Amino acid sequence: SCVTYDRKMYLFGGHDGSRHIQTTHVFHFETETWSSLSVEGPVPLPRDSHVALVYQHSMVIFGGSNGNALNDFHYLNLQGRNVWKPVITDGWFPCARFCHIGVEYDNSMYLYGGYDGETRLKDFHRFKFAPSMCFVQRSTLVDELGKCVGNEEMSDVVFVVGGVHIPAHRVFCARSSNLLKDVDNCSRDSDGRSIVHIDNFHPEVFQAFLGYLYTDKISFSQPGVALELFPLAKQFGVDRLRKICLNFAASALTVENAAVVFQQSDQHGVTELRNRALGFILQNFDMISKTKAFEDMGRTNVDLVFEVLHNRGEDKSSEVIPEVSCAIPSPCPAVVEEATIGRGRRWRTVSLAHSGAESDGSEEGRLVSPSRRAATDQPEAAEIAPGKRSLHAMAVYDDALYVFGGYTGERRVGDFCKFSFVTRTWSNVQVSKESEPPPAARDRHTAVVLDHRFWVFAGYDGRSRINQLHAFSFKRGCWKQYPVTMNTPSVRHSHSAAACADKMFVFG
Repeated sequence: SCVTYDRKMYLFGGHDGSRHIQTTHVFHFETETWSSLSVEGPVPLPRDSHVALVYQHSMVIFGGSNGNALNDFHYLNLQGRNVWKPVITDGWFPCARFCHIGVEYDNSMYLYGGYDGETRLKDFHRFKFAPSMCFVQRSTLVDELGKCVGNEEMSDVVFVVGGVHIPAHRVFCARSSNLLKDVDNCSRDSDGRSIVHIDNFHPEVFQAFLGYLYTDKISFSQPGVALELFPLAKQFGVDRLRKICLNFAASALTVENAAVVFQQSDQHGVTELRNRALGFILQNFDMISKTKAFEDMGRTNVDLVFEVLHNRGEDKSSEVIPEVSCAIPSPCPAVVEEATIGRGRRWRTVSLAHSGAESDGSEEGRLVSPSRRAATDQPEAAEIAPGKRSLHAMAVYDDALYVFGGYTGERRVGDFCKFSFVTRTWSNVQVSKESEPPPAARDRHTAVVLDHRFWVFAGYDGRSRINQLHAFSFKRGCWKQYPVTMNTPSVRHSHSAAACADKMFVFG
């Protein structure tokens, strides 16, 4: 399992093909190097198929398998001395399990499902790390700032792009080094706002550029959009956006779009990407030369076709293109004294809205073994909850828990469900009619949430390992499959994945 904390990825345990392991390793995002972490305290038993998450300044692990199912509970302090300690609890524990999933939300660890060695489970549990006076919803600051783009209210500058007037706010536009350099010398409208003319760009592209200045976020669906934004970012000195555009366009190269990217990068003067696209075309010439995009390039820019043919004899495909990093350091956490996690706290079974308060492991006052309860039908939950499974994927977005796929013991499933922390109800995720087909049923895959999307990568579909990448847009309600490219990791399952800044990292 792996987690991210303070610009690093921490990897604990696993199986190397011959034995379970209990070592902890660290990947440093800034230097792109691995190191072994020296730890103190009682190190948890060697294991695989456990869950790990970050709470405050600690990595917390629960369960797993060392040949037998486990339900021990530990945490490793990631700040100061790296000391392993057991989580002190008071009372009942969920039954031993592995191939389960856990997430952190609202000072709590949530577990769903897994396998106890005999039965796939469908129980749902919460461990409260710290008491809460009241429910605190996710911050909506970035979403609210995004609504200010193009909004007349309190605007103090107007950009005229392709004849379209776009109101804006200087405080956000100041993030660009030279977007407002001549603003005080510009003419003004009847409201006293400076009027700035922007030439040679489409209004929609410029509005997307402003959206990035307001929210520090950008969303792409095609390399062409990134290439249209690239010259804007370059002209107005927004270096991080320039690098994001370049990285996205380079990583999204496919046989079908390589000729288009080659033309567009030549048109916009993006030398680094032009070289990357040329190398990709030369490496895959037999397939790319048969595409419609390559034929169109022959009609619209025959000089580029001649350049490709001229370079076919040279090994341009192995040319090293410098990697452009757009990693942004996250704020350093505040220095706090080490706190003991979970002292005096209890595990509880998560109840649905109509089933009353959460229980501490007993059902209506009757003592029932956790294994029996997990395997027993619960009428009020069975009609809505995902059902028993292991090897599934789970992530949190906007006050809800999302579960995709897994293995029931009989078959792999591809259902997509969510649990609302606000209403305490399960429901199926609604998918738009405009959506692409969802991912195929699978298990042993991974999922992370990035950029308002639920990203699903790789897994096992019952016949073979796969390396497909899908994303579900929470805003549009649509699935999208991304093409496999020369940079896509090989087919795999039972790997780890974690999100950091605007990237998904995959290991093993």
